[in-house]
Amino acid sequence: MNKKQFLIIAVLLAVPFSAYFFLNPNLFGFDTYYHLDLIHNIANDSEFLSVNMPFLQDINAQIVLIKLTLYLLALCSVLIVAKTAELYHKNGWLAGLFTFLSPLLVFEFAKFENDQFAFPILFAANYFLLKGILEKSLKHQIIAFLLVCFAGLIWKGSIYYLIFYAFVSMWFILPAIVSILVFRINNVVGNFTANNLVLENTFFDGIKYLGAYCPLVLGIFLTPVVNVLGTLWLFTGIINAKFLIHSVPFLSIGALTLFNNKNLNSLDKKYKKPIWAIVKKTLIGCVILLPFVYAFGLSYAQPPRPEHFNIVDEWVGFQEQGFDTKNDWAYGYWIKYRHGNPTAWGGGTWEQDYNSGIILTWKDLNCEKLNSFKEMKLFNCD
Repeated sequence: MNKKQFLIIAVLLAVPFSAYFFLNPNLFGFDTYYHLDLIHNIANDSEFLSVNMPFLQDINAQIVLIKLTLYLLALCSVLIVAKTAELYHKNGWLAGLFTFLSPLLVFEFAKFENDQFAFPILFAANYFLLKGILEKSLKHQIIAFLLVCFAGLIWKGSIYYLIFYAFVSMWFILPAIVSILVFRINNVVGNFTANNLVLENTFFDGIKYLGAYCPLVLGIFLTPVVNVLGTLWLFTGIINAKFLIHSVPFLSIGALTLFNNKNLNSLDKKYKKPIWAIVKKTLIGCVILLPFVYAFGLSYAQPPRPEHFNIVDEWVGFQEQGFDTKNDWAYGYWIKYRHGNPTAWGGGTWEQDYNSGIILTWKDLNCEKLNSFKEMKLFNCD
């Protein structure tokens, strides 16, 4: 990859993240605010931070720094995908561009959670595994193993890499078995199966995030090893949308394989019409256009918007006045961020009696509606 190719990728990725920087004062997501609260408390409580990095005590400075960090993590991940594709194609850098065919990578890295810090490490593990298999190098596969273990200290879901790697390399069979025994089979299976409590864990919901990848999915079957890992992650992501991000490196390599396919290129000569040439130009057009679509999403379409926080502040105001207040668990960390005391938070059902009190919910209640914005509703059920 040369400097020009690097700059093209960096600039295209900067399009949605620039909108995230300058047009959205908030961070994207729900669990994001759990991790933001941890950072905020550390900044306020740590003597080291207060002496050497006092700017971190300002919440706006924290958000700017976090967004910059997320951009750099995303850029590293895209570049690693491009480098991995170079194992199979001379113009492998295009696989970095093809990561923009789906909103998966951009929107996943817009969230501030522990997962995002593990993803570049895991993508690098993919590189060393594939390089090790292609070159029959145990050394590179050991590096892949160590990278997955390191990523596991950040995000426990990294265990699935060890399990899936065992399908393509015998050296990972023992680590996969040990991982399953340590974490127990019911936990391993249960954590990636779908549920209807969290949107990102909803069965089949991830299909809509494949975006322009959809007609190119077949490309993963044209590259050895990539087809196995790509299929495993694609199938897992269909079951549980949270894991679909891990299919991006393989889908991007598959898309590039299809893009370079000689049989498809020969269609134009055979039928004397630029059929495949038009398809390829359309793909490049999508790569250029879609980052601007994601920019709109990160600026205006994704929660929380200021309107969401206005409703949360209204709920907190009622709580401060002594009213009986209740909330759906999804809004718990937002309430904490706005200095309220939520009655539910985290990832459980947290069933509550919504027959009385000031209720913040996504449900439709037979009560007086005080305010609403999109899916969020504030009711007075007294």
